[in-house]
Amino acid sequence: MNIRVGVIGTGIMGADHVTTLHRQISGAAVSMVADVDLARAQGIGDGIAGARAMADGFALIADPEVDAVVIASHDSTHAGLAVAAVRAGKPVLCEKPLAPTVAECLHVVRAELDAIGPGGSPLVSLGFMRRFDPGYVQLKAALDAGEGGAPLLLHCISRGVGSAPGASNESSVTGSAIHEFDALPWLLGSPIVEVSWHGPRCSSEAIGLQDPQLLLLRTADGALSTVEVSSMPATAMTSGVRSFAKQALSR
Repeated sequence: MNIRVGVIGTGIMGADHVTTLHRQISGAAVSMVADVDLARAQGIGDGIAGARAMADGFALIADPEVDAVVIASHDSTHAGLAVAAVRAGKPVLCEKPLAPTVAECLHVVRAELDAIGPGGSPLVSLGFMRRFDPGYVQLKAALDAGEGGAPLLLHCISRGVGSAPGASNESSVTGSAIHEFDALPWLLGSPIVEVSWHGPRCSSEAIGLQDPQLLLLRTADGALSTVEVSSMPATAMTSGVRSFAKQALSR
């Protein structure tokens, strides 16, 4: 019997989830898709036999033909939808972030604990895929085996292809650097105990945003990690350097 999955949000990530579930995940069937843009949801669901489209994510969660939920809608909707899913007793994979604020995240966690009771199986999973990427798995194994000695300093760099609509300085952290907040403690086997944020002079390519940003993390084992995030591709970040070098060489 297939697990009937409903996907909320049919943007880039939501559409990818629909395709993956439909084509690659044995034992899963996409039974419903939802998006505030109903026409988009219908377009995504048209290629899947038996899938229905709707505009209301909460109605999708409540529908008896949905056994599990994927939340890939706007960040601001994550907390409310995740709480509705756990109260309905349905497992949910939520794209990061769980919510834009700490208070909303705590609200989801408390709702889940209330729903499952003491010793119950968790219902909420976050879209932190790096723990499953082959390169990260290989790195984790090497670190655990002590290859190369104890890690002292780690450098992490994240590049985008451009700012998403509605991007903010905060979303660079909650939507990008958040991957390192999950992966680094896992890789090092040690929790983050200190965080500092730094904003250098902004690139001329960044309009109205602090871009790039640099975070310095310290884990309990004493290791330091730098996390550099930017919505600009590496080519934009280095274009000024290349221009300066060409001018210098032409003299």
